[in-house]
Amino acid sequence: MGGAFALPNKLELKNCFDNYKCLKIDSKNFKLFAKKDNFKQYIYLQGIFYFGDFWESDRLFQFLDKNKPTVLNLNFGGGFFMPIESFIKELKRKAGKRNITTIVTNGQKCSSFCILMMMAGENRVAEKLARFGFHSANIFGMKAPGQAENFYRKHGVSRNWLKTNKKLFDSKKMTYLYYNSLGESNILTNPKFVSRPLGLKEFLRYKSLAL
Repeated sequence: MGGAFALPNKLELKNCFDNYKCLKIDSKNFKLFAKKDNFKQYIYLQGIFYFGDFWESDRLFQFLDKNKPTVLNLNFGGGFFMPIESFIKELKRKAGKRNITTIVTNGQKCSSFCILMMMAGENRVAEKLARFGFHSANIFGMKAPGQAENFYRKHGVSRNWLKTNKKLFDSKKMTYLYYNSLGESNILTNPKFVSRPLGLKEFLRYKSLAL
């Protein structure tokens, strides 16, 4: 394939899939594109998870190499708790929980239970114009007070930050925050990119062509 940050042509992209170095899942509710090389593997996830979508994503875990540095780029709207929990558990099992970096880039959103996916990263970073969405939890359409906070706390979001920002979870309407409003939430380990992971620009270009 081309140079480190070269935009791939159609032949290069075809070779990527032909040599089992790329994976694309275009499901009803989400889109996923993954690419791996000798050093890292990258996943781009967009959409939302409902019941059954975890099984749609199962091909990803067959594709990924075990215990290899993995970048998960999220542009995700959350969805149902159970398939998201299953996705996180399997990703940590396959990649190794200390090998995962989660990112949200400029113009992308990580909303609702996407925050749980964000927390799966040992390193959790966002660009300046990335947004994070919060709202009240509901179970089968019924409001479930306190449940969103409980899920976030379980996955490592700061208890004090959740308490201070309790109003975020009082409404079904999504409230979006930028990185500089996340403060002591522990959602980010680095408030913005100092430098991108090696090969990320190339990966994002592959993603834009493949989806």
